Amino acid sequence: MAYNKYGATKTVVDDIKFDSYLESRHYTILKSMLERGVISELRRQEVIELQPKFRRNGKGVRSITMRPDFTVVFDDGDVVYVESKGIETDDFKVKLKMLWYQNPTMKYVLAKSADTKNLEKIVLWEKEREIAEVDLMR
Repeated sequence: MAYNKYGATKTVVDDIKFDSYLESRHYTILKSMLERGVISELRRQEVIELQPKFRRNGKGVRSITMRPDFTVVFDDGDVVYVESKGIETDDFKVKLKMLWYQNPTMKYVLAKSADTKNLEKIVLWEKEREIAEVDLMR
């Protein structure tokens, strides 16, 4: 068994390698939603650019990106991003703040192990939830 630095067990389901057992469980639930027609599309590890690459003093500075574990698409075009996290790292917290700043109405589920049995309900609730625009203090 392979482990990552946070003790998560790497797992394979449907010939797909997952970084953790938790992520593979969430995949199984979301895949079931896809098979039952609850969602129309399920994508993995899509890149969201938070800050583009740029040059400073002639040197390239890499872009800052985020890769949610799952992108859930509904028939009406609504999108909910799902991130399976056992531990919220500081890096993740900063990137999530950057993401919300760029797109305050983006629907994002941070799914922990306790959420596994209710993941479908949580994703459906997030889809229907009205998210108010953030008041950017200027």
